[in-house]
Amino acid sequence: MAYNLSEGSLEVIMKGGHYDKPIMQVLGSKKIQGHGSGERFRLLLSDGKHSHSFAILATQLNDKLISGELSDYAVVQIDRFVLSILTNEKSEKVVIGMYS
Repeated sequence: MAYNLSEGSLEVIMKGGHYDKPIMQVLGSKKIQGHGSGERFRLLLSDGKHSHSFAILATQLNDKLISGELSDYAVVQIDRFVLSILTNEKSEKVVIGMYS
């Protein structure tokens, strides 16, 4: 089945713009050290034109990743997300938090 990814949506989002329910592909995932007791996962997302490796999955969606319902190369529609900018002395990272 062919899917039409929302090409260019990551660029719009990264610049602080709004993009309603973008369709992206998960290219990979990695368990990261989280604060507190919950597991956290970072996703590598692609909109077909750009990719971004600092997308954090909301903990309430962890079960989808653990069960395999959400896997590498899955095509997803992101219903809700929050953009955060993290800054330290060396660099600035833009983090996209994905929520259900």
